[in-house]
Amino acid sequence: MLQDSGDHKTEDTSLVLTCKKCGSELHEDQKVCIACGTRTIRGDGFDYSVEKWRPSRRIKIAAGVVVFAWIVVMVANALRITPPSEVNKEWFEAMYTHNMKVATPMVTENFTKFLSDRNWNLGDLSALWNGEVIGSSAKPSYGKPVMTGERNATIPITLNYPDGQVRVITIDLIKDGRQWMIEAYN
Repeated sequence: MLQDSGDHKTEDTSLVLTCKKCGSELHEDQKVCIACGTRTIRGDGFDYSVEKWRPSRRIKIAAGVVVFAWIVVMVANALRITPPSEVNKEWFEAMYTHNMKVATPMVTENFTKFLSDRNWNLGDLSALWNGEVIGSSAKPSYGKPVMTGERNATIPITLNYPDGQVRVITIDLIKDGRQWMIEAYN
């Protein structure tokens, strides 16, 4: 907030007008100091002093609590391990909507090699599933993960077509550090 204090402007301050004779605080429109009776005319007889706003102890504590809570949330979010079912759903939806920016970092090098061995790449697979889901109006439903080891999970995705046909795609995931990654599909 800008305040006018004579010939210059100050930022984040409050303007305090005081009587030149007794030092009492005055309002800007006062013509006489109530404390000593000194006559003042629009700045004549006024001393301008500027006091900077300083946060109270209560505000400092509140700000500290907010910052601490924000740090706790950020750390908790960083340490959270997204379950394989959420990773599977997010990846498959990114694939059939051609959102390669989301889908690409979610696959392992083994998955890329898996596709390459079949003369495919991630874009080809994305186009295939786009045709299956969007082009054919299939509705995907996501099964529960089956843990096949401490670091491995398999999750079925069922595509239900409007004509009653059903196709099941099985996605294999592997836990790499603190995150689940797409390893293969059948």
